[in-house]
Amino acid sequence: EELEMQASWREDDDKLTFIVLDPSSPEDPSLNPAARGGKMVGDVNIFYNPSEQDEEQEADDTAAKDISACTDKEKRPTHRVGEIEVMIAEKSARRKGIAKEALRLLMEYAQRELCTERFVAKIKEHNAPSIALFEQLGYKFVKAVPVFQEVVYELRASEPR
Repeated sequence: EELEMQASWREDDDKLTFIVLDPSSPEDPSLNPAARGGKMVGDVNIFYNPSEQDEEQEADDTAAKDISACTDKEKRPTHRVGEIEVMIAEKSARRKGIAKEALRLLMEYAQRELCTERFVAKIKEHNAPSIALFEQLGYKFVKAVPVFQEVVYELRASEPR
């Protein structure tokens, strides 16, 4: 079951996951060369929900989007809106700017390679450090979802940061 899940994460078109490394901590010598560069401390993800792509298509009929940096325009219909998240599990790696850098890199990749135009972050309402992180990146508050104790923030790729 675990191997199936790992294969799904590697092969599915509807999600991206990257491991986050802390370059200030020693790497684990038992890991393969892909983990060189520091200790594994978390991950950063984007999920692409097909229903959100359809909603964005409807909105796209009335607003032009600048995706000139995108290298694969054919991916655009299925990767317009990505739900993005980051988790730094190692407490010693928090508050170092690692999550911010990981989010920036993933957003740049998603815009360039997948034509992602809008990023959505769903954050637990009590998680002030994560809210501050996404606000620093230019995300704007959209709504509160009391039933899930979450707040929703979004960033449009065309908006200046």
